[in-house]
Amino acid sequence: MNLYDSEPEGYEPEGEDSPLIQYLVATVGCAVCGQSYTAKDIDILDHRGDAWIIMLACPHCGTRGLVLAMVTDREHPHVISELDEEELESFADLPPISDDDVLDWHEFLRNYAGDLHGLLKATD
Repeated sequence: MNLYDSEPEGYEPEGEDSPLIQYLVATVGCAVCGQSYTAKDIDILDHRGDAWIIMLACPHCGTRGLVLAMVTDREHPHVISELDEEELESFADLPPISDDDVLDWHEFLRNYAGDLHGLLKATD
């Protein structure tokens, strides 16, 4: 879908119940003070096809910001990767990285005395 095509089938942009506004309320906070937005703080200014221009006004500090959102009806975005199909499939079966995995690497790197070249050579 290009910029001037119609919005995804069945998409209703207007009103506080619109999926786009509800998504912004649930996920976006003010870049200055971190305050959450309500639906009343969000104004859809314009859209053309997939592209939506939205103004956010912070109810706490008064900061205003613009968001350019790309709204598509695709379940999964196309991912550009250097991995081939076989490599992608091998990673797909792995479990997600856990908090413990991150902590283990943190401990390892904190105590590692070598350089990056040595670290990469050791993991081959």
